[in-house]
Amino acid sequence: MIDIEIIFGIDVSKHSSNVAILADDSVIKEFKITNDRIGYETLDDALNSFKSPKVIFESSGIYSRSIRAFLQRKNWIYTEMKIAIAAMGRLIRTIYHLIKNNELYDSRKCLPQH
Repeated sequence: MIDIEIIFGIDVSKHSSNVAILADDSVIKEFKITNDRIGYETLDDALNSFKSPKVIFESSGIYSRSIRAFLQRKNWIYTEMKIAIAAMGRLIRTIYHLIKNNELYDSRKCLPQH
């Protein structure tokens, strides 16, 4: 059986986040969540529907704090990128290639950032 790497790319805004799921370098699903308990439950359900998904989001200052806290609380492995990339499709493709080249870090192996 071939394992397909699943990547969740999340574009975080003030009140909501856009989520794109990538498999084999193609976006297979896109949806929007609210940045609250209900939205994060929706995200958690989506994450749980895959084996070992990767989560990547752009650090957006105060707006990304709640999603970071949610991911840490639920023990999801994530990468927080500190760069601005305008288009979600470009972000996801960039992330996919970084993962393929083993250029992203594992959040479990890094010290928390302040």
